[in-house]
Amino acid sequence: MKQKTRYFIFLILTAALIYAYVWDDIRVRDEVKEIQESLSTIDEQLKSGAKIMNEMNEIRQNFIENKNMLISYQISGSELLNEIERISDLANSMDIDIKNLEIDPRNTFP
Repeated sequence: MKQKTRYFIFLILTAALIYAYVWDDIRVRDEVKEIQESLSTIDEQLKSGAKIMNEMNEIRQNFIENKNMLISYQISGSELLNEIERISDLANSMDIDIKNLEIDPRNTFP
């Protein structure tokens, strides 16, 4: 009788260990799946962030190019006023009315 009892106890313990192993394996697989999903989400966010950074770099590069182009024109305040007068004359010849055109000296190049 003792051997049958030991056999059933070992059988129950073995079944419990197998159940615990399978349950733990399922739980670990679920955690791995959740982590992979979160990593793919983070990867997508990083890719979209890289696109935004590329767009920002393009805008910055365009700004620098435009700034360098303006500096290369080296237009002075008097030349700017002459240019405005020519634009005003051209607008008058085309029957276009330009009013209140002002130049802020803080926003022009010397």
